[in-house]
Amino acid sequence: MITVTEQAAAHIQRLAAGAAPRLRVRVIGGGCSGMQYDLQLAPKPVEGDAEVKAYGVTVSIDPRSVPLLEDVTLDYIDPLTGGLTRSGLVLHNPKAEATCGCGESFAI
Repeated sequence: MITVTEQAAAHIQRLAAGAAPRLRVRVIGGGCSGMQYDLQLAPKPVEGDAEVKAYGVTVSIDPRSVPLLEDVTLDYIDPLTGGLTRSGLVLHNPKAEATCGCGESFAI
């Protein structure tokens, strides 16, 4: 299941701006390498989603995406330290066999 870093949780809380901090993660087809992550703030749980709770936030995972997201770490890279082109919420997936140059898509 996904591991959420403290930095990622703090960023999700900032994005939620007072609402219940819930992020929904899915793997969808697309991008240069065939699959990409879809991250969206979610106002409520979706039936059937797996959930991970960490540092005061909930991450919901689409049931079809769970096997693709095992051992993945959800992190936040600050633009001041990571640079403008590689900042924001990022998923580190050790199963990814290939990624595109911009880091937006992957293949397993």
